[in-house]
Amino acid sequence: METANVQISVGLDEFSEFLPSGFLAILTSFAKTLGFFDAFLQHVSFPMKKVKYSMMDKIATLFSSIAIGCSHIQDINHKLCPYPLSASLFGMDRFPDQSGINRFLNRIGPDEISGLTLVLEAILDKIGLFKTDEKVDVNADATGLVVFGDRYQFARKGYFPNQRGKKGYQLSLGTTNSGYTQILSCILDPGNIPLNMRLWDTIYEIAEVLDSMQRLGIIRADAIYGTGKDIAQLIQHALCFLIKGRDPRTAKNILKRKDPHLMIGKEWMGLPGPLMQSMLG
Repeated sequence: METANVQISVGLDEFSEFLPSGFLAILTSFAKTLGFFDAFLQHVSFPMKKVKYSMMDKIATLFSSIAIGCSHIQDINHKLCPYPLSASLFGMDRFPDQSGINRFLNRIGPDEISGLTLVLEAILDKIGLFKTDEKVDVNADATGLVVFGDRYQFARKGYFPNQRGKKGYQLSLGTTNSGYTQILSCILDPGNIPLNMRLWDTIYEIAEVLDSMQRLGIIRADAIYGTGKDIAQLIQHALCFLIKGRDPRTAKNILKRKDPHLMIGKEWMGLPGPLMQSMLG
């Protein structure tokens, strides 16, 4: 039996005619049709000089990295940079590498965050699925995001279930509650803030996107927002809500203050909407 001689050659392919994902081309075309990138030009500016890449080039790179599933910024170096055809979708010869994107992200401060909030509102105004609804039911929720390492700005120790002593952030979200889900409000805070602190910021941001508090339907939220103070404010603003109470005595005390002679029992079914829903926890 003769032994075959096999020669193996290793080389680098420039991938000049390949896209890492066909979805990226489709999504980019759709985004440009909507004017997705125009909102960034209108509301955001970064204190950086243009050397080779503009602010929009770096935003396009972040957009592309999300679209193709980069888990970390460093993934840009091997998931985007080797594909010049992808960069050409945005008028670039090549995507900026990880270091350039990191410098760009490090320049984001409070003013830029405020601008990005306006960008979200402008984009939702173009693609909002709720625009024809007279009333929009929404969810308000908060969740902890734990981080590992010392390079996360403003990360603080806080309450994270089953992660005692860890650092991270608190993410407050306001979303539509119907057959579809869209994020209407997104607030990121250090991990050491109270979980219910952003309820009203979330409600006001949602109302701003909807153009009116009157368009708010039922506000659904978890027990972290079921304190007497929050419930009382919701009632004061005549908002309908469905919130799980942290303590059943809260709803009973509110009802007794409204009517000292009220019997708490089956009779609660006849109460006005907001009061009735405050008891459903």
